[in-house]
Amino acid sequence: MRYYIGVDGGGSHLRAVLVDETMHVLREVVRGKANPNTLGLQQASERIQQALRDVVQDFPEPIHAVGIGIAGAPKAIAEKWLRDTVKAALPLAEVVPSSDEEIALVGAHGERRGVLVLAGTGSIAHAVNDAGEGLTIGGWGYLMGDKGSGYWLGLQALEAYIRHEDGTDTRPTSLVARVRQACGFKDRFDIIPWLYQPAPDASKVASLAPLVLEEAQAGDARAQQIVSEGADELALLAQTLVRRLNIQQPRYAFAGSLLTEPTPLAEALCRRLHLPTPPRPRYSPMVGAALLARLATTSV
Repeated sequence: MRYYIGVDGGGSHLRAVLVDETMHVLREVVRGKANPNTLGLQQASERIQQALRDVVQDFPEPIHAVGIGIAGAPKAIAEKWLRDTVKAALPLAEVVPSSDEEIALVGAHGERRGVLVLAGTGSIAHAVNDAGEGLTIGGWGYLMGDKGSGYWLGLQALEAYIRHEDGTDTRPTSLVARVRQACGFKDRFDIIPWLYQPAPDASKVASLAPLVLEEAQAGDARAQQIVSEGADELALLAQTLVRRLNIQQPRYAFAGSLLTEPTPLAEALCRRLHLPTPPRPRYSPMVGAALLARLATTSV
């Protein structure tokens, strides 16, 4: 029996899982976020290494391979850092560097094929066609993109708040009161220190996304408009991948906290992609990372 570890570093949480070669989960740990673009390379490395040590603590068998995908550090630009980070904690294991969207795709379909739309703190889409050609679009980060993501939904809620405060949007909406209560705003300018001090935090803004989804579910017109626009953007990512990779019969998968539950955003995206219900993944992204490690090292 061989044993594998999968590491999934999303925008808000770092997860590591230990599995056997049948993908049966033996152990799992969850830690804080590990995006090196927000934490710095050193702190992100230390957090990943600690998660690896924790998940194998007192485990008596050797680890054959580790698959790893970290938001903000895809293999294309961070392969050496990913390898060095894992090797520092598990020097005898094979390392299979990847990206958070690829491990989610492999987990969802159980193979490296299909189309994936991911919406959590950030958003991105990834696809692999039958010829094995892969392509990723989106994922530019909260300053330049991530439309349809938790951050984007939260930002639209904050924009609704400031437009209400300024009087430039007088449409009735319960979303403003929800934002004011959730953020503890007493004065109209309280939003400035909340957002900018000590520094903008994508996960903090993304924490407002559930309010948008709840209000959309309850029938608030402004929240429903935000969700509709977000679904349009996510659908555009998926449809663009299908076109660019010439995928004739796309198999869609959803990933990320906003799409893996029956949320208004997931339901709206299903309508745009002509899906009856949100697709259910075969495995989680962290198990997908372990499966990718197994697939990549079966001949080793």
